This record gives sequence, structure tokens and C-alpha cells, in this order.
Amino acid sequence: MHKNDTILQYLCRFTQVHDDLASFGNTVSEDDLVSLSLLGLPNIWHIYQDSVNKREKLLNWQCISSKLVQEKIRWNTRDGTSSKGEDEEKFPFVGKGKKGK
Repeated sequence: MHKNDTILQYLCRFTQVHDDLASFGNTVSEDDLVSLSLLGLPNIWHIYQDSVNKREKLLNWQCISSKLVQEKIRWNTRDGTSSKGEDEEKFPFVGKGKKGK
């Protein structure tokens, strides 16, 4: 992940590289895809990476990419960085749900 990338930019670029490799006949297993995507995250994601890697069953690519965006939205909301993060604007269906009072 580049220094000024949003998580969504990182995931899009990561997916593009995966697709490019597949077009040349190089396949990457789903588990490797998830593991490599976590390894590419900056140090600030260290605790999140550990929590995902400690699971008995590794999440699939679709699930981990969605959860990474959700986690970043939670960070933005919790830190007061933004009431609606850039990733949430681009990915409006992520993290929506009923909020209690």
C-alpha cells in the first residue's frame, strides 16, 4: 500500500495485479490472495492483521476486502477524521445498518 492510498485504492490496485497475473496464466489461491493483501498493509493495520490471521478459518477475498473497507470507515468515524469517509462515499453499501440510540 502506498503512503497516501485509501484502502479502496489499495484493494483496487491489488485486484488489478491479481487479474493481470491471471491473464498470463498465473493463478493465486484465495488463501494466498488474502494473506498477501494483509501483508501489503502499513504498520497501522498490524493489530487488525493479527486478528484476521488468528482466525481458525481464513476469510475469503470478497469478505476480507469488504471488512477492510468497513474497518477503515470505523477508524474514520471513531477518530473524528470524517463523519463519512472517502471509502464510504465510494462504497456506500458497506457498514450500513440500524444504529441503536
